[in-house]
Amino acid sequence: MRSLYIIGLIVLASTFLSAQNQRFIHKVFELDTAFALQLDLYGAYETELWAGNTVMVETKVSLYNASENILTHFIKEGRYEVVAELAGHTLLLSSKEKTRQPLGTLKGGTSREEVQVRVFIPEKMQPTGTLTWEIPESERPKPATKGDGG
Repeated sequence: MRSLYIIGLIVLASTFLSAQNQRFIHKVFELDTAFALQLDLYGAYETELWAGNTVMVETKVSLYNASENILTHFIKEGRYEVVAELAGHTLLLSSKEKTRQPLGTLKGGTSREEVQVRVFIPEKMQPTGTLTWEIPESERPKPATKGDGG
């Protein structure tokens, strides 16, 4: 009888606890011919300098009261995706989705969603504005001339 009581308490407690599913998404972007970086990301994010030669975006997604399958679905649909576009010598990183509607549940409620984004920027890049960074001219690769190699 006592074990039945304990099992009942565990089942009851589990219905009140919010289940959390969490995933880290990493995406790396090569600078190639770009020497400037501009960010147009949805929501708040942090930037950090790092020793790499690439730009890396780390997105941590936490969903509460939603299944792992729902999180996987939204990742595949691109809800948290960052896309790159090269415009001249500027690499523009932007969020694929500019808005995020609240996530509903089958029971008519909403699922709480937490998204934390960190952008790792090569330490050789210097900030030139609140959303832009640039490699100083002295650090940029020199363009090849006709007389080089060949």
